[in-house]
Amino acid sequence: MRTTRGTISRSTGWARRAAVVVMASTAALGGAAAVGAQPAQAVSSLTSVVLTSANNSTSPKTITASCPSGRQVYGIGYATFFGNGLVTMDDVRPNAALTSVTFTAYENGATSLNWQLYGSLRCGPANGLRVVTANSSSNSTSPKTALATCPSSTRLYGLGGEITGGVGNVVFDDMVPNSTLTSASVVAYEDADLTVTSNWSISAYAICGPAAATMVRVVETSTSDSTTSKASAPDDCPAGTRIHGAGAAISGATGQAVLTGNTITPPILAGDAGHATANASENGAFSGSWSVTSYEICAS
Repeated sequence: MRTTRGTISRSTGWARRAAVVVMASTAALGGAAAVGAQPAQAVSSLTSVVLTSANNSTSPKTITASCPSGRQVYGIGYATFFGNGLVTMDDVRPNAALTSVTFTAYENGATSLNWQLYGSLRCGPANGLRVVTANSSSNSTSPKTALATCPSSTRLYGLGGEITGGVGNVVFDDMVPNSTLTSASVVAYEDADLTVTSNWSISAYAICGPAAATMVRVVETSTSDSTTSKASAPDDCPAGTRIHGAGAAISGATGQAVLTGNTITPPILAGDAGHATANASENGAFSGSWSVTSYEICAS
């Protein structure tokens, strides 16, 4: 069957509902938990795994979420809760076997807030998946970009990234699947409110596998203004597909805002396809206009 690919853009919609669903799920789980298998009529045989850290002021925090035995990671979601822009993701790193993902976050400013690290996985049957890694140079140049490209004849199902040497002083700006779902781009900036002289680097991780019959990237961008926190959430994946992975990007802030969440809400009711939500917050005083974009990777 011929593979269908493309990009669908949505107007601003489900952000508030998606955030509420994810927060409610996290509060109910309170720790490592596997969400039950998707309904029998689901196109993709995927399950979700959710893990949360302790809610305190310790920095950094690290958690590792694992798929059930015999299954691999297709897509990754993450969030830092209650950090108010003063916490930044550092690692969203799948292991080589694609059986687990390690999440790390640092405070990027003086704060006594209690905050929590959240990670989620979309796990499915082992089906020739592999992770492709691309690394930037290590120096004090900002920003940095890393591009991980899937091998020929494979497509992108999920993505992640890692900052090495930033220790909270460097923030992710983009973790973006391209429109043809063949590569993952990661961009990071030094915190614009800090003077960073140490060397640092970034890595991009692309989760690649045989192309599904239908694969679509769905995109939504928030309004661009000076509001301190923003969210964007596309509608559910198109009929006949289910959400596999997600991406997010900030535009216009150049180190003045951090990605506080790139979460995946799996199908909950029969007929749902699931969706993603991107959240970002300014990490200091910033009067410029900026926006956040959410990307869903949908596949049959």
